[in-house]
Amino acid sequence: TKAISLLKAAILGIKAEKRYMYLSSCLPTLLKRCTACDHGLDHFVERLEALKELALIFPQASKELDTEDDEEKARKKMQGKVMQSMVSAFLLKLLQKAFPLLMPVTALDLESATVASEQRGKLKLLHGSGFRESHVTCLCNLAQAAARSSPRAMLALLEEMDLGDPQGDGGGDLEISPLSLAIFVLMAEQVPQKMFPYVLPLCISKLRRVNVLMRSCYVLLCNAEVTPNVVNLGDLAGGLEDPQVLPQASPSPCYAQRALLVFAASATLFSGATLAALKSSTCRWHPKLLFRKVLDGLTSTDDVEHKARGMLFQKCSLAMRAFDWTPRSELYLEIIKGSRVDAVIGSVVTLFKDDWWGEVTKTQKESELLELRLQLLKVLEATLAGEVQIIDAMDTLTSALNICRLIALSKSQQADFMRQALHGTATGKHLDLEAMLGKISKQIDAELKMLDHGEGTTLAAALSEASVNLEQMKRDRITMVAHLVSRVREILSERANSGA
Repeated sequence: TKAISLLKAAILGIKAEKRYMYLSSCLPTLLKRCTACDHGLDHFVERLEALKELALIFPQASKELDTEDDEEKARKKMQGKVMQSMVSAFLLKLLQKAFPLLMPVTALDLESATVASEQRGKLKLLHGSGFRESHVTCLCNLAQAAARSSPRAMLALLEEMDLGDPQGDGGGDLEISPLSLAIFVLMAEQVPQKMFPYVLPLCISKLRRVNVLMRSCYVLLCNAEVTPNVVNLGDLAGGLEDPQVLPQASPSPCYAQRALLVFAASATLFSGATLAALKSSTCRWHPKLLFRKVLDGLTSTDDVEHKARGMLFQKCSLAMRAFDWTPRSELYLEIIKGSRVDAVIGSVVTLFKDDWWGEVTKTQKESELLELRLQLLKVLEATLAGEVQIIDAMDTLTSALNICRLIALSKSQQADFMRQALHGTATGKHLDLEAMLGKISKQIDAELKMLDHGEGTTLAAALSEASVNLEQMKRDRITMVAHLVSRVREILSERANSGA
């Protein structure tokens, strides 16, 4: 901190018109060398304040220049905007580095254990032991200074947050990264009183608000996948010759938990009016990518309480159902094809079944039924076709087979129209469901045989010591799918023989 103060005094001693020459080398070096929390949080806060004050003297220098030459004024004005942009990016990068340290999070939970609170859907972040209000104030000061220094309005920057490279640094040390903007949104949403007036204005439309919040959620979820504690050998205090001196591991930034909280708080903004179509020019935040990230995050993120997960899935389901049916079916299919988490795929297939069947039962026109049948075939191909391991895809298979069972049991004309494509008797696109189910049955037999003759794994041995029979659990899951496959084939065969 003393060195930063001395550097500030030295720069102030330089003529205003020459200070910009030190900007591009001074701030990146400070960003790399002076942002480690190696002497406690209180000292770190003091250092952040000193770095902020040092950075703000550069754009101030452009205001001290006095010239009557119009061409020179234009050049100095442009130079001032460049300095403002670099200083703003520097302050946002400081915010990005300091945020996980000064606002630590341990878990995402319900506001309270009462039933009433559950119904209201209030969630909260549980902060770590090092959390202090004074640290939050320091972060807000950084964020506000960055907003004041920026030559562009912060709302414009937030609305154009880059989703193409959400884990990137923006192009350099003095460029604004998507993560730093997402953290700015977090601050504005979590502590709006301290961030005022740099918050999302109440006067902007729901479309624009959803755009900013969902872009932030996507960037945070993408950065949650990055390993936070990668040790750079060049940064070791003692170098390679002293391997005993290692840097302390940084706390997890918990970006996924923070993103899920923002998503839950934004659920009230979703409506048919704001989400008319996935490909509309007004929908600029890639819902297919975001919802898949949110659902995958729900299953893979640690430190999210069980009830909170259920509530978040409910809010996510309601948000997806705000879309009209055609774009919603595309959204479901994209998640089913793109996700690699069985629980997510199974849950989305169930959502598709409920919504799709509702559309089928109220439709009489053949052209609309053809479109619904095509949607059905796409989902069944994505879930039942190809190579599949029963034990790893139980939720997916069960949900898809439940669709087949629903169609097979229904006696409506619409269901009969759908069954034609499953038996291969329909004109146009169809599939051979019996062949698919036969292939799954063979896979079931193969996996049961492996359980009969296979050797136990290390995990199975460990669970056996804890009185948990892993092999029996696998057998029960496979057997349940086998019974469902058998039941679907039986019902479909009866329908075909009866001519229904």
